[in-house]
Amino acid sequence: MWVQGGCLQGFAAFSDDTPPGGSNFAGTVGVPFALNISTTSVADTSFRWINMSVVPGGVIDPSDERMMRPNDRKIYAQTDPGLPNGMSITDNMYASNFTQDALRTASWTPLPGQEGLMYKSCFTAMSASKPEMCRSESRCYTIGIERGAPTIQAKTIEVSPPRFHHERSVADGAELSTAPGCLVQIKVVVVRGPYNATLRPEGSVGVPPQAEIKLLRRGMTDATVPGKFLDEWELSWRPTRDFLQPIYPACLEIKDDMERISGGLPPVTDVRCVTFKMMRCRYCATEGQSLQHIAAYWWGADWIQIWGANSFIRNPNRMRPNELLTLGPTYIVKRGDTLQRLADRFGLSLARLELLNPHARGNPLAAGTDLCIMPEVCPGNEDTVVAPDRLSYHVGSQ
Repeated sequence: MWVQGGCLQGFAAFSDDTPPGGSNFAGTVGVPFALNISTTSVADTSFRWINMSVVPGGVIDPSDERMMRPNDRKIYAQTDPGLPNGMSITDNMYASNFTQDALRTASWTPLPGQEGLMYKSCFTAMSASKPEMCRSESRCYTIGIERGAPTIQAKTIEVSPPRFHHERSVADGAELSTAPGCLVQIKVVVVRGPYNATLRPEGSVGVPPQAEIKLLRRGMTDATVPGKFLDEWELSWRPTRDFLQPIYPACLEIKDDMERISGGLPPVTDVRCVTFKMMRCRYCATEGQSLQHIAAYWWGADWIQIWGANSFIRNPNRMRPNELLTLGPTYIVKRGDTLQRLADRFGLSLARLELLNPHARGNPLAAGTDLCIMPEVCPGNEDTVVAPDRLSYHVGSQ
């Protein structure tokens, strides 16, 4: 019986469209880079027939499925030195099920911190079914990463300092009403170039204590401007019962990896400031709380009075989540009022009245000031139960 010897389907080699081995490329931070690599076949000059009876087991039988295997050419990315961090490569692609030529594309957008470095990657074209019989070819490339000069890249990449997205961020100067127990979530979108940016409290004002800033999504692309990215951030704050001043300001700014502040240099810095306005005598219930729990949390209030102020409550033993409650009546100060006179009038101690209204503590009462009036059931028996965490309501774009 006669069989075919040698590399029936030809040796694997890189096609003319593939860059020569040893080529050097220049990449830029934030600018997409692509390397297309394809294979072709080179005839095996050692092609011959061998008599199986003379050389038993010396070759692969023609009926072996590997001799007829389609898509035999493969391109492998060598594990040493491997691919640069962040580079991806497609699977081997073929024009049809019976072609031998393969194509792979390596894609990479260099990240900040990779500038000034040289990366080497190597690829091998070979037969998948007969690597021991069909000769392969390898090629290596080096890629040097540059930071990129803004004046050169201005037509293809976003080079201005980071800034707030006008339509998708909370409006500058917005006033947001909240109350203890209520979770306020403010969404802002940062527009930046290839350098990562961080949302942070602005130095002169900052954010309220216990407020948190976190990144939700980074690197959303804008198809209209190559090299322009959008990051979504969130400022969240759930004030406790201790935050009873009338207002709490919060200001945010952006800083990128090039030490640039949002909007550029003063006086054109881009800052987002909002004001949290505390609703007097209000509280956001959390899931599973009872009115007794809430009354204890508010230093021994009368849960029956709270129930009477919120007639919509059906079951005082289990509150529905996210309900905004009225804890008691408010009083608008009139000329000549004092805290002591008001405490005597409404039947609560001066200490409790000051506890509920720290904005009025130690200051002459101004006409028009609103006060929370919430008498305790057993004076001197205040509890300090901490309300559990639970989402209350959202403010800002979703």
